[in-house]
Amino acid sequence: MIKFSTAIALAEEQGACYDDMEIIRSMSSCEEFWAHPKAPKWAYWYAKHILEGRWTEAEKVIITNTMWAYWYARDIIRGRWPEAEPVFKKDPEVAYWYSRNILRCRWPEAERVIMTDPISWYLYSKNVIRGDEP
Repeated sequence: MIKFSTAIALAEEQGACYDDMEIIRSMSSCEEFWAHPKAPKWAYWYAKHILEGRWTEAEKVIITNTMWAYWYARDIIRGRWPEAEPVFKKDPEVAYWYSRNILRCRWPEAERVIMTDPISWYLYSKNVIRGDEP
């Protein structure tokens, strides 16, 4: 496991957001980092830009934010993330994007949630349901 100070230095070298780095530099421990509301965003960024791959230790934090979890599945895992699907099914917009861009097919288990948002349902109907038809 990498030291907290080393991780901060690597993030700065890769051009992490100055404002976020100010917050992170003021922290004294990893525990403080993981408890911060922006931790899912930061963990996603670190996995993408520093590790350039999965960061399994951070996934339990990333999964707490539906949008960052979606981007993690899309950009890092580059495919289905079954552990996050219960979270995705709670957010109509993310459920639509996950179905369209990751599953690339209908996602019947999420359709009731997607229906609750008119824009997401319209896009899902147009791009996923109709897209499945021959």
